[in-house]
Amino acid sequence: MLGPIFGNWTAEIPGYGPRLLAHIDLLGWEELTRKPDASTLDRVASCQHLIEKSLRGAAVSRSQPGWSMFESQYSDTVVFSCVPTPTEASALIERTRDFCAMLLYEGLHLTRGGIALGNARHDAGAVFGPAVIEAYRLEKTAAYPRILVSDGAAPLLAGATRDDFDGLRFLDIFQSGYSGLEWGRSIRTAVEAELARTRDLAKYSDPATALNHRAKYGWVLRHIDAFLAEE
Repeated sequence: MLGPIFGNWTAEIPGYGPRLLAHIDLLGWEELTRKPDASTLDRVASCQHLIEKSLRGAAVSRSQPGWSMFESQYSDTVVFSCVPTPTEASALIERTRDFCAMLLYEGLHLTRGGIALGNARHDAGAVFGPAVIEAYRLEKTAAYPRILVSDGAAPLLAGATRDDFDGLRFLDIFQSGYSGLEWGRSIRTAVEAELARTRDLAKYSDPATALNHRAKYGWVLRHIDAFLAEE
């Protein structure tokens, strides 16, 4: 049911209503900003440049797919949302896939998130509502660099998801329009280098951080290998 859950007052909020919403978190942002040396600041600046170059705001023509989509960033989080119709959902799927694949290729920036269906308001001034909360909770559940999809949103993403080893459904960014053999091979080389770095514990003040990084990059490597095997 997509009716308001905050009470009748929500019906009076302009722009509040059913949305398909993707909540995407940039992994490692907090860790980078805790170490304000030249290399980490350059990496943060590079990531922010890629995001700003990619975000385009709401489309303006209702005659084109994605007309209802809105995009915004706050801190290390990017949000895409649209009205929940099949055509608009396809545009959001493509947008989310390409965004995550681009960050992975251009700077090995890992992303994690959730896609949910529910009521929300999303515009230049605000993003809130049950869909935001559910997508945020999915992101916290994801653990690995993947975009989990809620049961409610799954029918709108039919054919664009995969079931992971733990039974959770995620958006398959490895089949984006941005990806290809060169994309996959380049990422595989970079991920292998990062995995090797996690085995040098002398580079980490906390061994648990090394294991956390190894798990995340290991997940990406498994799925990159599966993608390359299918090409």
